[in-house]
Amino acid sequence: MDSRPYEEIRYTPRPGHADYPAEVRYGGYQDYRGGGRFSGRITAAYVAAGAVAKKLLKTVGVEVLAHTVQIGKVKLCKEVSYEEIRRETYRNPVRCVDPETAERMLEEIRAAVRDGD
Repeated sequence: MDSRPYEEIRYTPRPGHADYPAEVRYGGYQDYRGGGRFSGRITAAYVAAGAVAKKLLKTVGVEVLAHTVQIGKVKLCKEVSYEEIRRETYRNPVRCVDPETAERMLEEIRAAVRDGD
């Protein structure tokens, strides 16, 4: 693959890519041509390994849970239980356990899209 066209965007973070967080975290170590530790190919391997690990952990009684607590300036401002996370997380597209906060998060995303951000 000819990577020369990437020279034009070498110092411009691309929307939807890990360019900016990689620059902040690793100070220029990332491969701006789209490869390396932030490529879709390596991400697929991480996801597959994580799925296997999650299944193995379940066999010894470990459950992995996650949910969204903040998008933009909209933040979930209450403590939630593991049971709430388990029960509510997948009921909306932003994976927030609180339906009202989830709706505000969705509006935050819509506003960013409208603003071209």
